[in-house]
Amino acid sequence: MIGDEALQARWKSLHRATFVGNLREEKVLVYLQGQGEDVFRLETTLWACTAEWAVFKEGIRIPVDAILRVEFYQASEE
Repeated sequence: MIGDEALQARWKSLHRATFVGNLREEKVLVYLQGQGEDVFRLETTLWACTAEWAVFKEGIRIPVDAILRVEFYQASEE
């Protein structure tokens, strides 16, 4: 169970990720809770976020409850 403070931090991170995805076209790292103890890391651009869903490219949706955290970074130019 996630506490209120953690829920607010996740919500703030998801909205910031939407901002950097749409306006700055930057990717973020999204950590997802799989079944059991599995944790998955996804490097992606977040396009939209609602109270229930995080929406990625091509309309792919992931339940917000499955998102553990979001990390921000600046990708190096290649």
